[in-house]
Amino acid sequence: GVARAVADDQRQAIVNSLAGKQAQQIAIIAHPQVFDSAEYAGSLATPLLMAGWQVEGNQVRRAAPKQLDGVYGVALVVRDPNAPPEKTAVLRRALSAAKIPTPLVTDPALAPDATVLWIGKRPSFAIRK
Repeated sequence: GVARAVADDQRQAIVNSLAGKQAQQIAIIAHPQVFDSAEYAGSLATPLLMAGWQVEGNQVRRAAPKQLDGVYGVALVVRDPNAPPEKTAVLRRALSAAKIPTPLVTDPALAPDATVLWIGKRPSFAIRK
């Protein structure tokens, strides 16, 4: 029940990883039915903005695209995960440096150079007895 948050060391790892690299633009979409998704998306956007990146429309969109509804956690959405835009690889390395796993998800409707940072439902972990 505790909201997801980006810790100071994670934020710093993202900024450090992006420092000196060309600033890019991405879209950020947060699942509207998840209580902490917008706040978590905003806390992920902060270090990107600090590194000079731009968020499309200057806002986190609240939407639940059908193809993303079943994608849990944080993901990077691209047209072709076998040939993602360079900015996707740069962002993925930055998030990895912050220990935020980000699988690539396919959306064939996206432009070839588009990248969407998706904040979905919280991952759930089954506890076995």
